[in-house]
Amino acid sequence: QLKDKILRLNRQINDHEDTAKKSIEQTKDVFIYAANARLQFLKASLEEKKMLVLGLGSNFSIINKKLNIKASEWLIPIRESYPVLLAEYRRFELDKTLTKQERNALLGRIILQWCSTVKEVRTILKSPDN
Repeated sequence: QLKDKILRLNRQINDHEDTAKKSIEQTKDVFIYAANARLQFLKASLEEKKMLVLGLGSNFSIINKKLNIKASEWLIPIRESYPVLLAEYRRFELDKTLTKQERNALLGRIILQWCSTVKEVRTILKSPDN
């Protein structure tokens, strides 16, 4: 009976590890997609452009020759946090008066903010609607 319980718990641990690995891979794929979509779009054929756009959202419309897309829910935290983080990074990157310690502290803060965005995206991807 104890052996059965140990086996069952080991299976549960393995299942949880597999789920965590899949979640990490899915999140990584989403961020790579978001980071590269614009550049890929510029180089893509018409059919490839359609596929790229479909991955970004839904409810497409063209108004005044401009494509409007309702962004996928997972894309919203990236869209909202990235410009702020990039501006903060560029601001301290150019500041040559900072010591290495100050620079590392600022970079650490940016990394923590980015980790928060990653966690938010992962939570959205785990939701049953996605």
